[in-house]
Amino acid sequence: MDTIEFITTSIQTGVAQITPELAKHLLATTNHDNRPLKPAHVKMLSTALKNDEWMLNGETIAFSKSGRLLDGQHRLTACVNTGKAFQTVIIKGIEDEAAFGKIDTGKPRSVTDLMSLQGLPKAPLFSAIAKQHKAWLETDEDQRNRFTLFRLETQRAKLYPTSKQTRKH
Repeated sequence: MDTIEFITTSIQTGVAQITPELAKHLLATTNHDNRPLKPAHVKMLSTALKNDEWMLNGETIAFSKSGRLLDGQHRLTACVNTGKAFQTVIIKGIEDEAAFGKIDTGKPRSVTDLMSLQGLPKAPLFSAIAKQHKAWLETDEDQRNRFTLFRLETQRAKLYPTSKQTRKH
């Protein structure tokens, strides 16, 4: 880390305490022409805040030089919804408004990535099982009964009539 040299720019960075009142103000005054809120993402962030799982992790809330919110509307909304304050890194003074189109365009970490980072062997398999289990739990019970193992096996046999015979050889 000693090899990184900072340069002088108009960008200011620091850690701030975001209260629900401040979050509401920022959303009302700086959140212009942003993408639509994703309710599921706000819910996930709100749950993390409620359960005290939020941590200062280096993710930023970013503002342009003109004061436009470039990144952080979901986190600010979660703060307002839960009434809980949080700490975050703030970046102010990003000069190019075109930077807005370049934020959050990377591939997010998947469940498989997170499981692998925790050292779970066969993470892709466990991730797939977890996704299937979640889908099963979120499906109405009367719909679940349509897809019993017997019915799935019957459908497979209809689609691939020789597959059992092929497996025996």
